[in-house]
Amino acid sequence: MGEIGAHLVRKWHVAYVRVNQERRVTTHLDHRGIEQYLPCYNSTRQRKDRRVTLSVPLFPGYIFVRVAAPERMSVLTVPNIISLVGNKSGPAEIPDGHIEQLQNGITECSVHPHAYLQTGTQVLILRGPMAGFKGILIRHRNNARVVVNIDTIARAFSVEIDINDVEVLTAGGIAKAC
Repeated sequence: MGEIGAHLVRKWHVAYVRVNQERRVTTHLDHRGIEQYLPCYNSTRQRKDRRVTLSVPLFPGYIFVRVAAPERMSVLTVPNIISLVGNKSGPAEIPDGHIEQLQNGITECSVHPHAYLQTGTQVLILRGPMAGFKGILIRHRNNARVVVNIDTIARAFSVEIDINDVEVLTAGGIAKAC
């Protein structure tokens, strides 16, 4: 595809939305025919008389949208969308493969939000639906978990993983299996 058609290619971006309006925004986007993805996880909450399981956004305040450059303005006119995440050179683009991996990982793994981390043991996930993601190895109630950072939105999530499916990363690359 030449330069003329390159701006018509749909790319994934991150929309920053008012907190607790994520589902309402996805409905508006659907009505406008804009492809969107709101990653959610199941959270069990205790009520006075019962326990309930809710589907909760993994990254509160953020929705992934797939649009071409000329369609970005139509996203920004949706009620409760504040902006597209990026810098002064424009909205940040998320590789298609990362969205697909995130969708597969949420479907197949136990995923939960986690504090965004910048230090710790850097690992590469080698196998499974999250293969290729880099993260930080942590322990949580005797289960190995990896925290994966999404730098574009300064958010992270943790995923339960077999310790044999990760390798430690060093400054020069992969060191050894854990």
